[in-house]
Amino acid sequence: RGAQLYTLVKSFVEAQKRYYLINGEYSTKFDNFDITLEGATKPSAASFGHGVSSTDAVRRFANFEITLNISTSFNGVVGTNISGKYKASGIAYYFLGDSRFPLNQLHCFENTGTFTQPAGSYCQEIMGFKTFKGTAPGVRYYVQ
Repeated sequence: RGAQLYTLVKSFVEAQKRYYLINGEYSTKFDNFDITLEGATKPSAASFGHGVSSTDAVRRFANFEITLNISTSFNGVVGTNISGKYKASGIAYYFLGDSRFPLNQLHCFENTGTFTQPAGSYCQEIMGFKTFKGTAPGVRYYVQ
């Protein structure tokens, strides 16, 4: 599951970059991309309070979801585990955002308010993001 989540986030980061080069702005909708996601549903809101600016900015699978997290303070692609042992952890890439968060690089996160496993058990042990970057409000971040 971790490898699938990582690959999907990375694919949508590349799709966002292509979209930006062509249109001069980031997409708020999955339907603007040339990638199809078999088996994904289209909920109108994201789990765990991820802000989205479109009802087409979330794709949910059984165990995780991908969001186009675009607002006035953040712009990126976020993949979040929504069930199982590592619920409330995932992979993210922010193009723009708060300087407390890693920008322009893939990073792993664990939501400290909801993630019930020991610190680093998903990001470091499962996903291989070895360097602890820091803690922003309610979230631990790791980079490769």
